[in-house]
Amino acid sequence: MVETLADYWKKGAILGLIAGIIAGIVKIVFSNIAIGIEVSKPEYVFGSFSLEMHLLRILIYGSVWGVIFGVLFAVFYDLIPKKGYMKGFLFGLILWLISVVRPMSFMAVYGWSYVAGFIFISFFVLSIYGIILGILFKKNLPLESITYNFGNG
Repeated sequence: MVETLADYWKKGAILGLIAGIIAGIVKIVFSNIAIGIEVSKPEYVFGSFSLEMHLLRILIYGSVWGVIFGVLFAVFYDLIPKKGYMKGFLFGLILWLISVVRPMSFMAVYGWSYVAGFIFISFFVLSIYGIILGILFKKNLPLESITYNFGNG
């Protein structure tokens, strides 16, 4: 069976979902570490949510963005250097720089005191997310040999 580009996107989405759920759990762990070492405060991590709602929110958030980032990983797979977990780590680092460091640098200008905690937590979450994705995602064919069949039949 010849794998299509759509097959790689589906694989990225499914593996991204798995990695996103795991990353949600990692976020909970590192949120508590950040609170423990006083890089962040409970109200910045949990907001006004109960613990149960916070856990549910983190897992849903991790799942949704896990799927989106998983598809992006599949799309840019050949452009990311290295192999295996290092490829995933580099992808996680790129995500962290674009989706966390950049917007948080704008917020820090206004004195938002939770910025350091959010950057700290997110580094570990996205790094581990990328590593998991890098370990799980395997591409069987080079980009040139993938068929582009998006038809229904």
